[in-house]
Amino acid sequence: MRHVRRAAVLWALTFVGVLVVAVVVVTTVNARGYGPEHAVRAYLSALRDGDGSRALGLLGASVPDGNPALLTGDPLKRSVERLDDVDLSVGARTGDDATVTARYTLDGQAGTTVFPVHRAGSSWLFFDRWELAGAALPRTTVTFPGQDRARVNGTTVAAPGGKATLVSFVPARLIAGWSGTMLQAPERSTTVTSLDDAPTLALAAEPTPAMVTSVRDQLRRMLDRCASQQVLAPAGCPFYHFSDNLITGPVTWRITRYPQPQIASRDGAWTVRPLTGQAELRTRETDLFTGVEKELRSTEDFTFTAELDVDGDTVTVRPRITDPGAATG
Repeated sequence: MRHVRRAAVLWALTFVGVLVVAVVVVTTVNARGYGPEHAVRAYLSALRDGDGSRALGLLGASVPDGNPALLTGDPLKRSVERLDDVDLSVGARTGDDATVTARYTLDGQAGTTVFPVHRAGSSWLFFDRWELAGAALPRTTVTFPGQDRARVNGTTVAAPGGKATLVSFVPARLIAGWSGTMLQAPERSTTVTSLDDAPTLALAAEPTPAMVTSVRDQLRRMLDRCASQQVLAPAGCPFYHFSDNLITGPVTWRITRYPQPQIASRDGAWTVRPLTGQAELRTRETDLFTGVEKELRSTEDFTFTAELDVDGDTVTVRPRITDPGAATG
Protein backbone atom coordinates (compact mmCIF):
# COMPACT_ATOMS: atom_id res chain seq x y z
CA MET A 1 0.00 0.00 0.00
CA ARG A 2 2.86 2.24 0.87
CA HIS A 3 4.38 1.60 -2.55
CA VAL A 4 1.12 2.55 -4.20
CA ARG A 5 0.93 5.85 -2.32
CA ARG A 6 4.57 6.59 -3.17
CA ALA A 7 3.94 5.93 -6.84
CA ALA A 8 0.85 8.13 -6.77
CA VAL A 9 2.85 10.97 -5.19
CA LEU A 10 5.60 10.61 -7.78
CA TRP A 11 3.05 10.66 -10.61
CA ALA A 12 1.40 13.73 -9.09
CA LEU A 13 4.73 15.52 -8.73
CA THR A 14 5.66 14.59 -12.27
CA PHE A 15 2.33 15.86 -13.58
CA VAL A 16 2.72 19.14 -11.68
CA GLY A 17 6.27 19.50 -12.99
CA VAL A 18 5.16 18.87 -16.56
CA LEU A 19 2.28 21.30 -16.08
CA VAL A 20 4.62 23.98 -14.74
CA VAL A 21 7.01 23.45 -17.63
CA ALA A 22 4.12 23.59 -20.09
CA VAL A 23 2.86 26.84 -18.57
CA VAL A 24 6.35 28.35 -18.75
CA VAL A 25 6.78 27.21 -22.35
CA VAL A 26 3.36 28.50 -23.39
CA THR A 27 3.95 31.81 -21.61
CA THR A 28 7.39 32.22 -23.20
CA VAL A 29 6.22 31.29 -26.69
CA ASN A 30 3.16 33.49 -26.31
CA ALA A 31 5.30 36.45 -25.24
CA ARG A 32 8.03 36.00 -27.84
CA GLY A 33 6.16 34.62 -30.80
CA TYR A 34 2.63 35.87 -30.31
CA GLY A 35 3.09 39.09 -28.35
CA PRO A 36 1.95 42.55 -29.53
CA GLU A 37 5.26 43.17 -31.29
CA HIS A 38 4.71 40.07 -33.46
CA ALA A 39 2.02 41.94 -35.41
CA VAL A 40 4.39 44.84 -36.08
CA ARG A 41 7.19 42.48 -37.08
CA ALA A 42 4.93 40.75 -39.61
CA TYR A 43 3.81 44.13 -40.99
CA LEU A 44 7.38 45.37 -41.48
CA SER A 45 8.25 42.08 -43.19
CA ALA A 46 5.42 42.63 -45.67
CA LEU A 47 6.76 46.11 -46.43
CA ARG A 48 10.23 44.73 -47.15
CA ASP A 49 8.70 42.11 -49.46
CA GLY A 50 6.83 44.81 -51.38
CA ASP A 51 3.56 43.02 -50.54
CA GLY A 52 1.23 45.98 -50.15
CA SER A 53 -1.95 43.90 -49.94
CA ARG A 54 -0.62 41.89 -47.01
CA ALA A 55 0.79 44.99 -45.31
CA LEU A 56 -2.51 46.82 -45.66
CA GLY A 57 -4.42 43.86 -44.23
CA LEU A 58 -2.04 43.60 -41.28
CA LEU A 59 -2.11 47.34 -40.59
CA GLY A 60 -5.88 47.55 -40.70
CA ALA A 61 -5.78 51.07 -42.17
CA SER A 62 -7.96 52.74 -44.77
CA VAL A 63 -6.58 54.19 -48.02
CA PRO A 64 -7.38 57.89 -48.52
CA ASP A 65 -7.66 59.63 -51.89
CA GLY A 66 -4.31 59.96 -53.60
CA ASN A 67 -1.85 58.23 -55.90
CA PRO A 68 -1.26 54.63 -54.67
CA ALA A 69 1.95 54.06 -56.67
CA LEU A 70 4.02 53.58 -53.48
CA LEU A 71 1.78 50.91 -51.97
CA THR A 72 3.14 47.89 -53.80
CA GLY A 73 6.10 46.38 -55.65
CA ASP A 74 9.49 48.01 -56.09
CA PRO A 75 8.38 51.53 -55.05
CA LEU A 76 7.20 50.05 -51.73
CA LYS A 77 10.43 48.07 -51.31
CA ARG A 78 12.46 51.22 -51.94
CA SER A 79 10.54 53.07 -49.25
CA VAL A 80 12.03 50.75 -46.59
CA GLU A 81 15.24 49.50 -48.24
CA ARG A 82 17.25 51.66 -45.83
CA LEU A 83 15.23 50.70 -42.76
CA ASP A 84 17.78 49.31 -40.29
CA ASP A 85 18.41 48.64 -36.59
CA VAL A 86 14.74 47.99 -35.84
CA ASP A 87 13.96 47.57 -32.14
CA LEU A 88 10.41 46.83 -30.95
CA SER A 89 9.13 47.40 -27.43
CA VAL A 90 5.67 47.05 -25.90
CA GLY A 91 4.32 50.11 -24.16
CA ALA A 92 1.41 50.47 -21.78
CA ARG A 93 -1.26 47.77 -21.98
CA THR A 94 -4.88 48.45 -21.05
CA GLY A 95 -7.06 45.38 -21.27
CA ASP A 96 -6.91 44.17 -24.85
CA ASP A 97 -5.20 47.32 -26.13
CA ALA A 98 -1.50 48.14 -26.21
CA THR A 99 1.09 50.12 -28.14
CA VAL A 100 4.26 48.91 -29.79
CA THR A 101 7.07 51.41 -30.28
CA ALA A 102 9.40 50.78 -33.23
CA ARG A 103 12.77 52.50 -33.06
CA TYR A 104 14.97 52.34 -36.13
CA THR A 105 17.16 54.21 -38.55
CA LEU A 106 15.69 55.18 -41.91
CA ASP A 107 18.01 56.62 -44.51
CA GLY A 108 20.60 56.93 -41.77
CA GLN A 109 18.37 59.03 -39.53
CA ALA A 110 16.92 57.83 -36.23
CA GLY A 111 13.15 57.44 -36.27
CA THR A 112 10.32 56.27 -34.04
CA THR A 113 6.85 55.00 -34.93
CA VAL A 114 4.18 54.05 -32.40
CA PHE A 115 1.71 51.38 -33.53
CA PRO A 116 -1.59 50.81 -31.70
CA VAL A 117 -2.43 47.09 -31.37
CA HIS A 118 -5.46 45.18 -30.18
CA ARG A 119 -5.80 41.62 -28.88
CA ALA A 120 -8.32 39.98 -31.20
CA GLY A 121 -8.57 36.55 -29.56
CA SER A 122 -6.36 33.51 -29.35
CA SER A 123 -4.92 30.79 -31.56
CA TRP A 124 -4.59 27.14 -30.54
CA LEU A 125 -6.41 27.97 -27.30
CA PHE A 126 -3.28 29.34 -25.63
CA PHE A 127 -1.64 31.93 -27.87
CA ASP A 128 -2.83 35.53 -28.13
CA ARG A 129 -3.65 36.96 -31.54
CA TRP A 130 -2.73 40.64 -31.80
CA GLU A 131 -3.69 42.89 -34.67
CA LEU A 132 -2.58 46.38 -35.66
CA ALA A 133 -5.26 49.03 -35.27
CA GLY A 134 -4.26 51.56 -37.89
CA ALA A 135 -6.29 54.54 -39.07
CA ALA A 136 -5.87 56.15 -42.52
CA LEU A 137 -2.58 55.91 -44.39
CA PRO A 138 -0.53 59.14 -44.54
CA ARG A 139 -0.23 61.27 -47.66
CA THR A 140 2.78 63.18 -48.99
CA THR A 141 2.43 66.10 -51.41
CA VAL A 142 5.15 66.50 -54.06
CA THR A 143 5.22 69.80 -55.94
CA PHE A 144 7.06 70.39 -59.20
CA PRO A 145 6.14 73.74 -60.83
CA GLY A 146 6.00 73.66 -64.59
CA GLN A 147 5.95 69.85 -64.88
CA ASP A 148 3.11 67.34 -65.00
CA ARG A 149 5.01 64.29 -63.78
CA ALA A 150 7.83 63.28 -61.50
CA ARG A 151 9.70 60.16 -60.43
CA VAL A 152 9.16 58.95 -56.88
CA ASN A 153 10.94 55.89 -55.52
CA GLY A 154 11.86 54.90 -59.07
CA THR A 155 8.38 55.09 -60.60
CA THR A 156 6.84 57.86 -62.71
CA VAL A 157 3.76 59.47 -61.18
CA ALA A 158 1.38 61.99 -62.67
CA ALA A 159 1.61 65.52 -61.26
CA PRO A 160 -1.29 67.47 -62.79
CA GLY A 161 -0.82 71.17 -62.22
CA GLY A 162 2.67 70.46 -60.88
CA LYS A 163 1.44 68.56 -57.81
CA ALA A 164 1.11 64.89 -56.85
CA THR A 165 -0.44 63.53 -53.65
CA LEU A 166 1.03 60.14 -52.80
CA VAL A 167 -0.29 57.63 -50.30
CA SER A 168 2.31 55.58 -48.43
CA PHE A 169 2.75 53.14 -45.59
CA VAL A 170 4.67 54.06 -42.47
CA PRO A 171 7.56 54.19 -41.93
CA ALA A 172 8.55 55.18 -45.44
CA ARG A 173 11.25 57.08 -47.28
CA LEU A 174 10.21 59.01 -50.38
CA ILE A 175 12.80 60.08 -52.96
CA ALA A 176 11.44 62.38 -55.65
CA GLY A 177 13.08 64.01 -58.65
CA TRP A 178 12.91 64.30 -62.39
CA SER A 179 15.27 64.24 -65.35
CA GLY A 180 13.82 65.01 -68.77
CA THR A 181 15.29 66.23 -72.02
CA MET A 182 14.85 69.92 -71.22
CA LEU A 183 13.97 70.01 -67.51
CA GLN A 184 15.31 68.32 -64.43
CA ALA A 185 14.83 68.43 -60.68
CA PRO A 186 17.58 67.18 -58.36
CA GLU A 187 16.36 64.42 -56.08
CA ARG A 188 15.02 65.34 -52.68
CA SER A 189 13.79 63.00 -49.96
CA THR A 190 11.54 62.98 -46.94
CA THR A 191 10.54 60.37 -44.38
CA VAL A 192 7.09 59.46 -43.09
CA THR A 193 7.18 58.12 -39.53
CA SER A 194 3.59 58.49 -38.33
CA LEU A 195 0.12 57.77 -39.64
CA ASP A 196 -0.63 61.42 -38.85
CA ASP A 197 2.22 62.79 -41.00
CA ALA A 198 1.42 64.90 -44.06
CA PRO A 199 4.78 66.13 -45.38
CA THR A 200 5.33 68.30 -48.43
CA LEU A 201 8.27 67.72 -50.75
CA ALA A 202 8.98 70.69 -53.03
CA LEU A 203 11.15 70.03 -56.08
CA ALA A 204 13.11 72.82 -57.75
CA ALA A 205 13.14 72.63 -61.53
CA GLU A 206 16.36 73.38 -63.39
CA PRO A 207 17.29 73.48 -67.07
CA THR A 208 19.22 70.50 -68.37
CA PRO A 209 22.51 70.98 -70.25
CA ALA A 210 20.56 70.10 -73.42
CA MET A 211 18.17 72.98 -72.79
CA VAL A 212 21.01 75.45 -72.19
CA THR A 213 22.73 74.27 -75.38
CA SER A 214 19.54 74.59 -77.41
CA VAL A 215 18.91 78.13 -76.16
CA ARG A 216 22.51 79.15 -76.80
CA ASP A 217 22.47 77.69 -80.31
CA GLN A 218 19.20 79.42 -81.19
CA LEU A 219 20.58 82.74 -79.99
CA ARG A 220 23.77 82.27 -82.02
CA ARG A 221 21.80 81.46 -85.16
CA MET A 222 19.60 84.51 -84.66
CA LEU A 223 22.61 86.80 -84.21
CA ASP A 224 24.44 85.25 -87.18
CA ARG A 225 21.41 86.01 -89.36
CA CYS A 226 21.52 89.56 -88.07
CA ALA A 227 25.22 89.83 -88.90
CA SER A 228 24.55 88.63 -92.44
CA GLN A 229 22.43 91.72 -93.15
CA GLN A 230 24.60 94.34 -94.91
CA VAL A 231 22.85 97.36 -93.40
CA LEU A 232 23.63 99.66 -90.47
CA ALA A 233 20.49 98.62 -88.56
CA PRO A 234 19.68 94.94 -89.26
CA ALA A 235 15.94 94.30 -89.00
CA GLY A 236 14.78 92.62 -85.79
CA CYS A 237 18.28 92.70 -84.33
CA PRO A 238 19.69 94.10 -81.08
CA PHE A 239 22.68 95.93 -82.59
CA TYR A 240 22.91 98.87 -85.03
CA HIS A 241 25.02 101.89 -85.90
CA PHE A 242 23.87 105.40 -86.86
CA SER A 243 26.13 107.77 -88.80
CA ASP A 244 25.80 111.34 -90.06
CA ASN A 245 28.19 110.52 -92.89
CA LEU A 246 27.63 108.86 -96.24
CA ILE A 247 28.24 105.10 -96.17
CA THR A 248 30.21 104.32 -99.36
CA GLY A 249 31.58 100.84 -98.69
CA PRO A 250 29.96 97.47 -98.14
CA VAL A 251 28.63 96.96 -94.61
CA THR A 252 30.00 93.94 -92.76
CA TRP A 253 28.93 92.81 -89.29
CA ARG A 254 30.69 90.22 -87.12
CA ILE A 255 29.64 88.95 -83.68
CA THR A 256 32.68 89.24 -81.45
CA ARG A 257 31.00 88.11 -78.22
CA TYR A 258 27.91 85.92 -78.09
CA PRO A 259 25.55 86.06 -75.08
CA GLN A 260 25.85 83.34 -72.48
CA PRO A 261 22.25 82.56 -71.49
CA GLN A 262 21.33 82.21 -67.83
CA ILE A 263 17.99 80.44 -67.58
CA ALA A 264 15.70 80.80 -64.59
CA SER A 265 12.25 79.60 -63.57
CA ARG A 266 9.66 81.74 -61.88
CA ASP A 267 6.14 80.63 -61.03
CA GLY A 268 6.46 77.75 -63.46
CA ALA A 269 7.54 79.98 -66.39
CA TRP A 270 11.01 79.94 -67.92
CA THR A 271 12.89 83.14 -68.68
CA VAL A 272 16.35 84.20 -69.76
CA ARG A 273 18.13 86.89 -67.82
CA PRO A 274 19.08 89.99 -69.88
CA LEU A 275 21.47 88.97 -72.63
CA THR A 276 24.57 90.96 -73.49
CA GLY A 277 26.99 90.65 -76.36
CA GLN A 278 29.17 92.59 -78.76
CA ALA A 279 29.23 93.09 -82.53
CA GLU A 280 31.81 94.72 -84.80
CA LEU A 281 30.93 96.86 -87.83
CA ARG A 282 33.27 97.45 -90.76
CA THR A 283 32.57 99.68 -93.76
CA ARG A 284 33.70 102.91 -95.42
CA GLU A 285 32.15 106.33 -95.04
CA THR A 286 32.57 109.76 -96.60
CA ASP A 287 32.47 112.92 -94.51
CA LEU A 288 29.69 115.09 -95.99
CA PHE A 289 31.50 118.31 -95.06
CA THR A 290 35.05 117.51 -96.17
CA GLY A 291 34.43 114.81 -98.77
CA VAL A 292 37.11 112.65 -97.17
CA GLU A 293 36.50 108.92 -97.36
CA LYS A 294 37.81 106.70 -94.60
CA GLU A 295 37.39 103.27 -93.14
CA LEU A 296 34.77 102.91 -90.43
CA ARG A 297 35.31 100.29 -87.74
CA SER A 298 32.96 100.35 -84.75
CA THR A 299 32.35 98.03 -81.80
CA GLU A 300 28.72 97.91 -80.64
CA ASP A 301 27.70 96.49 -77.27
CA PHE A 302 24.14 95.25 -77.22
CA THR A 303 21.55 94.01 -74.72
CA PHE A 304 18.21 92.33 -75.22
CA THR A 305 15.81 89.96 -73.48
CA ALA A 306 14.10 86.76 -74.56
CA GLU A 307 11.22 84.54 -73.55
CA LEU A 308 11.26 80.73 -73.57
CA ASP A 309 8.50 78.35 -74.53
CA VAL A 310 9.09 74.83 -73.22
CA ASP A 311 6.91 72.14 -74.76
CA GLY A 312 7.97 68.61 -73.86
CA ASP A 313 11.37 67.97 -75.44
CA THR A 314 11.43 71.28 -77.31
CA VAL A 315 12.37 74.78 -76.21
CA THR A 316 11.75 77.82 -78.40
CA VAL A 317 13.52 81.14 -77.86
CA ARG A 318 11.51 84.29 -78.60
CA PRO A 319 13.80 87.36 -78.56
CA ARG A 320 12.34 90.70 -77.49
CA ILE A 321 14.12 93.40 -79.47
CA THR A 322 13.69 97.14 -78.95
CA ASP A 323 13.27 99.14 -82.16
CA PRO A 324 16.45 101.21 -82.81
CA GLY A 325 14.37 104.30 -83.49
CA ALA A 326 12.70 103.98 -80.10
CA ALA A 327 16.05 103.43 -78.42
CA THR A 328 17.47 106.65 -79.85
CA GLY A 329 14.29 108.66 -80.03
